[in-house]
Amino acid sequence: MSALRSTAGRERLDLIVGCSPPREAVDLDALADMIATLVEGGLILGRALNDITILPRQVLLYRDFLRSVFAPPG
Repeated sequence: MSALRSTAGRERLDLIVGCSPPREAVDLDALADMIATLVEGGLILGRALNDITILPRQVLLYRDFLRSVFAPPG
C-alpha cells in the first residue's frame, strides 16, 4: 500500500469483506483509491462545470457499484 494512500477506505472495505466477500476477485486497494479519486475528481469537475450535483451522483454510483461487488450471490 502506498504511503500516500489513506488507510480509512481500505479498512472499511476490509470490514465489508469480513461480512460479505466479493462476488468476483477484486483489488481492494484499487477500490479504496477509487473513492479518493472519485471525490477529488467530482469536486474539480463540479467546480469547472458549476454543477454541485456531480459529486453526490458519483458517490451514489460508487455505492451502487460496491453493493453489486459485495452482494450475496443469487
